[in-house]
Amino acid sequence: MCTITWLPRQDGFTLWHSRDEQRARAPGLPPRVERSHGIGWIAPADTEAGGTWIGVNTAGIATAIANLFVGTAPVAPATKVSRGLLVRSLLGLSSTGIVAGTLSGMNLLPYEPFTLVSLETSRPPLILRWDRQTLKPVEPLGRVLLVTSAGGHVPIEGARRELFRALETGTTLNGDAIEHLYRAPASPTGGSIGVDRPDVSTVSLTRIEVSPSQVSMTYTPGLPSTTAAGAPVNLLRI
Repeated sequence: MCTITWLPRQDGFTLWHSRDEQRARAPGLPPRVERSHGIGWIAPADTEAGGTWIGVNTAGIATAIANLFVGTAPVAPATKVSRGLLVRSLLGLSSTGIVAGTLSGMNLLPYEPFTLVSLETSRPPLILRWDRQTLKPVEPLGRVLLVTSAGGHVPIEGARRELFRALETGTTLNGDAIEHLYRAPASPTGGSIGVDRPDVSTVSLTRIEVSPSQVSMTYTPGLPSTTAAGAPVNLLRI
């Protein structure tokens, strides 16, 4: 039930990604700097599969993924590849157009369904959905809300959309207001971004800042309502 939101600016953007996982899953590792295709990038790491769910590179391209629940049969274990490894493979690419072209040329059958977001300054968000049959572009859920992977939980998705719609129709649409939504206490009825249930919890919040001079990632390694953010990890733009 991850939620991905952005706030575009003329000279950059901010991206938020709350990661919801089963409590039995091992904690992720905090962001670190790596390099591929000659481009440096920042990403946290999934300790179980070795991939990541979000990253940003020195070209100013941010890419994130959310699970998609469409009721299809799971990929056979012998051929399954982690979606986090897919994200990792895209983080060295220098434009959202290259991200889209790379994905369209790939064999995606080893991957479970997903919605992938890729962002760059001064361009509309690229949002692609893979449902085990086709890869197709989809529209954002709102002006700032891009994706929420509530799956079949339609009331939860609707409640989250209303949270952001209230911001968008008021005068408080700014980074602080969005951050406040992500860090608000979890609602037991689903009317919040955070999740705190016996089986599932919001295990991290990642915020990316892209400006003309640098990219930055700030990582909160736990339930955002009760966990402080770590120090930002920064890279200069190329």
